[in-house]
Amino acid sequence: MVLLAPAPFVSSGTISITTSTTAAPREGGLAVTLEVSNSGDEAASAVEPTVTFAGRQLTGDVRKSLEPGARMQTSFDVPWPHATPGQWPLVVRVGYTDARAYPFEALQVALVSVGASPSLVAIVDVSAGAVEKSGTLRAKVKSLSSAAIEADVHLDVPRGLEAIPPVRHISLPGWADAEVSIEITNRAAVVGSAYPVFVTLEYTDPSGHHAALGSVTARIEGARALPPLYAWGAAGTLLLAWAVVLALRHRRTRDVPT
Repeated sequence: MVLLAPAPFVSSGTISITTSTTAAPREGGLAVTLEVSNSGDEAASAVEPTVTFAGRQLTGDVRKSLEPGARMQTSFDVPWPHATPGQWPLVVRVGYTDARAYPFEALQVALVSVGASPSLVAIVDVSAGAVEKSGTLRAKVKSLSSAAIEADVHLDVPRGLEAIPPVRHISLPGWADAEVSIEITNRAAVVGSAYPVFVTLEYTDPSGHHAALGSVTARIEGARALPPLYAWGAAGTLLLAWAVVLALRHRRTRDVPT
């Protein structure tokens, strides 16, 4: 996963954070190894990794600076005392700041599979338009089973964006297709940045817990500029003045004796 984040205001370069995650179930928990690298040309500061799994969140040590070309590795031992078969989302977040102390966050979501059959609901397409003040994510899902399925659709977004709502519940009849729409609101994302967002569909049946995963890149664009009100007022005044001039010229032409 890569987050390209041009630093706001005045900056000499770009921070490009890449994450690579490995996870291995063990008795009573999940062992997670996270590698973070910066392939940009500006250092990332206050780099802080966090993992969320099965309702638990763990935060690693903060690294003061991650220079261009540098890597860091962090290990987590996530408690998971009641592991059940299925697919489970593992959410990785890496917070950091640029040279102006502006905060960013790299996000990655992966599925951890533990001895279960695949999900019988597929995410077949995810799309997101440009985000100015807000945008819309659309996920198309399809049931691959004749059984009715009750599922929750989650949207994970990096810091600076907000999903409204972050979770939607859907009811899928057998073999049904559905489209889920979730609003993405720009709270503090920098114009010109590219943010990966992740959609996870989860449900439970007698065989275990199941999940499907999809993702798309949301690009942050500036709001389209509209002429200010005073400009419209000035234009209207000029048009009115020109109409008066034309009217006066026309009157003078009529008053000239022949």
